[in-house]
Amino acid sequence: MAKGTTDSQVLELSPGRAKEAAKLIFKVAQRNALVDGDRRAPMFWGQPGISKSAIIRQLAKEMNYKLIDVRLSQMAPEDLRGIPAVFKDASERAYVEWALPQFLPKRDIGSRTATLPKDALEIDETLTGMVPGTEHPRSHYWDGALVLFDEMPNADPSVQAASYQLVLDGKLGDYVMPANAVLMAAGNRETDKGNTFPMPSPLSNRFTHFFIVPDFDEFNEWAFKAGIHPTIIGFLNANKNKLNMFDPSKPQKAFATNRTWHMASDYMWEQERAPIDRTVFRATISGTIGSGVETELDGFIKVVDKLPKAEDILDGKDVKFKQEEGDVGVAFAIATSLTIELHHRYQKIHANGKKPTASEQKKFNSECDNYLKFLLDRIDGEIIVMATKTALVTHNMAFKITELTEWKRFSKQYAKAVLLNN
Repeated sequence: MAKGTTDSQVLELSPGRAKEAAKLIFKVAQRNALVDGDRRAPMFWGQPGISKSAIIRQLAKEMNYKLIDVRLSQMAPEDLRGIPAVFKDASERAYVEWALPQFLPKRDIGSRTATLPKDALEIDETLTGMVPGTEHPRSHYWDGALVLFDEMPNADPSVQAASYQLVLDGKLGDYVMPANAVLMAAGNRETDKGNTFPMPSPLSNRFTHFFIVPDFDEFNEWAFKAGIHPTIIGFLNANKNKLNMFDPSKPQKAFATNRTWHMASDYMWEQERAPIDRTVFRATISGTIGSGVETELDGFIKVVDKLPKAEDILDGKDVKFKQEEGDVGVAFAIATSLTIELHHRYQKIHANGKKPTASEQKKFNSECDNYLKFLLDRIDGEIIVMATKTALVTHNMAFKITELTEWKRFSKQYAKAVLLNN
């Protein structure tokens, strides 16, 4: 649920709900642009590391829109408005045309829209169909462009003022944004001590404003899908208040946020691949999420290191573990490790789209049974739902359910919770 805020009576939203709001405004902005109506643009406010820019990147990817990331804080007014160039007509009369910035998408000649081919690394063969109103395949062309004015409150007031017309009208002098281009903005709040400037009222009134706040459940679901290190998932489930430790009243250099937990996860995976000195590694994590949180995480790591190996569990070896009351974090860690290892084995027997051999499928069926049996016998229900939903829905692993001994027991207790409402 959205929570009320005293700042201009704007409602606070989690990152996921903010993305829903952005999608609504995106559709309205597109529709208005097709009839040369006023543009519509959201402004997302939030503390550092809260996923403001990330939700806009995700939306652009979902809509097959090219993301044009513009850091207004690094610009002068002329970088946005363009530079005047003097020309002479046939009668030798001087006139001025503006050399516009290259990053702004341009309309095709005689059209309201822009054709936006993808670079070689941007091509996505999984996309089907054509860009609306064209014969261009979506796999090789963007449907449109999403211009993100990031760090907007950090931009000099003169730069913010230069954006007035573009935000509301989609225009800069003679320039007109294509109908298949939308604009969004994001930045830190004035209370975040991020060297921001107050947004002028005329510009503020051109946006729809949202204040983004942390949401543990959303982060937890995303973390499973994104492959965040299972130890971090487990630690945060046991210490939910450690997800976000930003405090603008303190002179912090390193502090825990959605973003820095993702960074710490990357470092932990690399430490497993190629270990470095433990003191150096701890300093790296401390410099990412803060020393206090790192100390608690290190204690949790020492507990997790004594847990059974996911490989042993899937191989059917006899291991010692039973979730006890208060062991939520440890249980999340082992369930996540299991799911990651099972997905790795699934990918291995389906590499390059090949069909598993009979022996490979038989072995994987046994591993699936061991996976389900361990969860059902030793882990609590909420964690079973989260883990198996990640396996079956997020990673789309196809279990041969008629060949699994444990499926009937799992299905009776959890199948509806896992497979419905997705």
